[in-house]
Amino acid sequence: MGRKIVTSSTLSPVFDDGGNLKNLVVVDTDITLRTQMEEQIRKSLEEKGFLLKEIHHRVKNNLQIIISLFNLQANYIHDEKAATAIREGQDRIDQCL
Repeated sequence: MGRKIVTSSTLSPVFDDGGNLKNLVVVDTDITLRTQMEEQIRKSLEEKGFLLKEIHHRVKNNLQIIISLFNLQANYIHDEKAATAIREGQDRIDQCL
């Protein structure tokens, strides 16, 4: 068995002076490398999409941990201004989620 190649064919009609079809010219172009590169790019994009989803998931988890830490800290705050600042921080993070 030989190697598999991918081609693109172009068909061009050739007419005589009377407008009748005289010949048909077929040009095949080897596009194997191009299709391999396109497949490689597609796989790379899929991998990058997966990595972006993973990063998003980790960031979201980290933000939820920060909210939990704010909740724990809020139990020890008796100053109203500080408690307000903690709540505002939680609200800002919550808006990101």
